[in-house]
Amino acid sequence: MNFDNIINSLTTLFIISTRENWPNYIFYFVDQDKFSPDGENLGPEKNSNLIMMIYFIVFIFIGSYFLINLFIGVVQLNYHLSDKAAKSKIITEKQS
Repeated sequence: MNFDNIINSLTTLFIISTRENWPNYIFYFVDQDKFSPDGENLGPEKNSNLIMMIYFIVFIFIGSYFLINLFIGVVQLNYHLSDKAAKSKIITEKQS
């Protein structure tokens, strides 16, 4: 999970939006790697990138809202189409 390219970014955001084990992923991104001036990786520094926590929490609220609305919209559309098809078998157009 990283944001190195668009495929990995979308995969990461999809995993976060499912809310499965999301606190562990957030802590992974909050503990950002620290580099020395000559470019040597010194390892992760605890709680060094708190803006990522805010980003993920906002994304979870907004992403969940849109996913729930999408799911409700698909269910409503399928119900409406099946209800319309069921009515057309019972009554004719003149009766409705």
